[in-house]
Amino acid sequence: MVLIGIAGLVLPLFPREPNQRDFQAQSFAYRLGRHIGQFGLPAAEVIAGFSLFWHHAWARNLAVALLVIGSFFNARDFAWGFSGAKKARPTLRLYLVSGTVVAAWNAFWFYLIYRVAL
Repeated sequence: MVLIGIAGLVLPLFPREPNQRDFQAQSFAYRLGRHIGQFGLPAAEVIAGFSLFWHHAWARNLAVALLVIGSFFNARDFAWGFSGAKKARPTLRLYLVSGTVVAAWNAFWFYLIYRVAL
């Protein structure tokens, strides 16, 4: 989680949105949610990762909450990553496949958090 969080804090420094003008044209609430997803969640993942290393009791709950909340952001980013080569909006099928892949990845992390950690 620490490495994912650090990467998540560094990667938004490079422009990743498909069209920056379209992003700026979105509502304030949308842009705020995207910024929280790009900066707030990775910072919390770093905190949760180090807290798991230090065996804090609350770290498991934070890590699982981050997996659940981050699933929505990660599935969207995963879908946009695959459709970015075509410069097109992801299809519903691609969103479903991305959600399935992210859910499987997060299930693996859930197993590691509750069976292996602490």
